[in-house]
Amino acid sequence: MSNKCFCSCQSNNDADNAHLHGCNVLHELVYPWGCSDRIVVADSYFASVPAAIRLFGIGLRFIGVLKTAIREYPMDYLSHVLLPADKGDRRGVYTVDGTTGTRLLAFVWCDRDRRYFVTTCSNIQDGAAIDRVQWRQVDTAPNANPSRVDVHIRQPRACEIYYSGCSAIDRHNRCRQAGLQIEKKIKVLSYDKRVNTSMFGMIVVDALNLFKGVSQGSTVPRPTNEREFFSRLAEQLIDNTFDTRDLRHRKSRSEAARESGSHSHTIPSSQQLIGTTPTKRHKKNHPKHLLQGRCLVCRSLSTHVCRECQRNLGTTAQHQAWICCSAGKVCMGRHIMVHHPDMVAHAPDDPIDYRRVI
Repeated sequence: MSNKCFCSCQSNNDADNAHLHGCNVLHELVYPWGCSDRIVVADSYFASVPAAIRLFGIGLRFIGVLKTAIREYPMDYLSHVLLPADKGDRRGVYTVDGTTGTRLLAFVWCDRDRRYFVTTCSNIQDGAAIDRVQWRQVDTAPNANPSRVDVHIRQPRACEIYYSGCSAIDRHNRCRQAGLQIEKKIKVLSYDKRVNTSMFGMIVVDALNLFKGVSQGSTVPRPTNEREFFSRLAEQLIDNTFDTRDLRHRKSRSEAARESGSHSHTIPSSQQLIGTTPTKRHKKNHPKHLLQGRCLVCRSLSTHVCRECQRNLGTTAQHQAWICCSAGKVCMGRHIMVHHPDMVAHAPDDPIDYRRVI
């Protein structure tokens, strides 16, 4: 007998048009895992009764929390049903879809407030309980101090499965919304720009999680918190010469040798861990033109400064560390030898530790 799966795993444009956008996005994301009978957990943007039925049709189980997508959901009944035990109490409604045969369970569970779920698997029997330590006013005497009390909350099995899968998503969203706050700072109004902004925020948070994973146990200094990591990443994305440094070095090697006579008194760009950056100051009479100054090494006019010196002096400092960055110039290498000898790679063949690059 063949092991071929006979469930309806084909995408249908008519079906996409009949469902909410979150349901369609969820279907496209989990479509490669169809017919695997895995459990999909989703937050309120993706969760709905049609989403649960649609995923059941392609061989996947579903648990989701509902807030606004309440079509075909008994929200009116579950929002008014009596929960006498308050925290930990739950009530559910069970039904079978007549068209697809999907077994659906809709239930409400009370934690700090009422939370509404829909699932095609699991049940509302007791799962692992939640233990919290909270301040409570146990002593009713006047001006009595509060006490630390262990609070024991019963949790349904379906909620245990849901929160075990969504904890990583919640941490990621909290880091993006409360830590990065890119959506709050930019405040875009159009839908496409808002989606692109959110996707960029997800990529930045993924970069933070990757950085934390690869830097564990490393002795190299690294950012101590999220804010410092985001600030340094923004600086490197905005002001950097990583993609032009090697090209500039190869193109001007012969010319730089003629000007300086030898490379023995400079540092090749491939071994420099810091570079130049355009100055933040502008001319008084021409606000669109950058301010110029004399290079500290060759005294030529330049609009660039040393990145490390600029950070130490500040953008509004009266005197700035002007450095040439034109093709054929070796001023930055000589400046590093005198003022930043620790920002040099040990050997040309050794890989550069880009976590030290500024």
